[in-house]
Amino acid sequence: MSHFRNCTSRHSAQPQQGRGIGNVLKSLVRKVTPAIKSVGSNILTAPVTKTILGAAKEIGANAGLDILKDTLKGKDVSNSVERNVSVAKKKLSEALLKQLYKQVEKENRKRTASSALKKTVKKKKIDFVFDDEDVVID
Repeated sequence: MSHFRNCTSRHSAQPQQGRGIGNVLKSLVRKVTPAIKSVGSNILTAPVTKTILGAAKEIGANAGLDILKDTLKGKDVSNSVERNVSVAKKKLSEALLKQLYKQVEKENRKRTASSALKKTVKKKKIDFVFDDEDVVID
């Protein structure tokens, strides 16, 4: 406290110059935020995401209806919720796996078609090179 003894009320402390960890974090956030936004928007607008969200909505609605039916029948709500949530989790995981398998198959078909196309192009190039009648191979 001895360094504040001679200070007047309007000169109590020096202001920070702004070269601290806050500026580093601020610049990092400024650079990372646009990337996160673009990746997030790409993920949210992807057809796969729409399919998965649609399946999740349908599964959730069915689970809610089942819970409501059990409640109206006079069954224990907590048991109904527990059972229906576990069933919904299983159905959602099956839907996710099904969509994942479809995506993998689609990528494999693209890859196979691409490699077949490359082989065809390569063969055509080789045929084109040897189509000249002037070329004599001894």
